[in-house]
Amino acid sequence: MVEEVLKKIGLYDKVVQSLAEKVGDITFMEAQLKDGSFRDFLYPLKEDGSGVVLSSIEITSEFSFELTEIARGG
Repeated sequence: MVEEVLKKIGLYDKVVQSLAEKVGDITFMEAQLKDGSFRDFLYPLKEDGSGVVLSSIEITSEFSFELTEIARGG
C-alpha cells in the first residue's frame, strides 16, 4: 500500500534510492577497514543472534558486485 502511494505521488524511486544509499553506507562504507578490506561478518538467522559467518572474501565480493550494479545503473 505504501509502495502504491509513493508511486502515485512520484516519490517511489527517490525513497528506494535513499534507502539503498543508507544500506550501502552502513553495510559497506562504514564497515570497510582502512586497507580496503572487510572483517568477517556474522549474518544472524535467529533472534538469539546466532547465524552464519560470511568471510571477508565473501563480503568483498558482495561489495564489488554492488559497485558494479551501481555503475551499470541497476
